[in-house]
Amino acid sequence: MHVLNFLSEVGEKSTTIRINGGETDYGRFIEEAQEMYLPAYIPEEYLNESIEKVGNYYLVTYINDAGNMIRLQKLPSGSSVGIDSEDALVEQFFINGELAQYFLKNEIGNLLFKFNENAFLITAPLTKVELIKIAESMQYRE
Repeated sequence: MHVLNFLSEVGEKSTTIRINGGETDYGRFIEEAQEMYLPAYIPEEYLNESIEKVGNYYLVTYINDAGNMIRLQKLPSGSSVGIDSEDALVEQFFINGELAQYFLKNEIGNLLFKFNENAFLITAPLTKVELIKIAESMQYRE
């Protein structure tokens, strides 16, 4: 039996998830990305823009020439995430053997999923298939 270790409160206008329990310097990115879970796959036209780390939380931003962003967040235990789910498409399915939630609103996809006991949120103007491909490619960087 699969148990999702994050709770969703889906309301009319928003969803809150609580967690329980230009070109950049690629060398700098590799150095900063140590000891992090990151996707092995990112669409080709996207480059790393930034990494922000605070304790167990981090946000990795990728950007393309058109200014579109992929934001990958590692969510620490005890955190909350609000997703505007009013008039959004909401789906649940399994990724890497764990329950995941997908929200699509105004052509922006949000994919909340687990990987190795860690919760992640990807937000991007990509298809559900692309978001799943990113999530399925997660790996630990030493």
